[in-house]
Amino acid sequence: MNDLIKEEQTSEVVEKMRALHARMEELQERDEMYRRKRTSQRAECNKITVIKDDVGNHFDDD
Repeated sequence: MNDLIKEEQTSEVVEKMRALHARMEELQERDEMYRRKRTSQRAECNKITVIKDDVGNHFDDD
């Protein structure tokens, strides 16, 4: 992209810049979706549902 900015701004160069910008936005959106999914999975995986003490008693949310 930086190389294209330095070039003469012909319609071809501008179109390449637009295409690169669109691709970068697409990749950023996909990355954000991936991170949200991973965060959600981690939260579910790290959820404590039962606690067991040293004597063997189980304690849950109920």
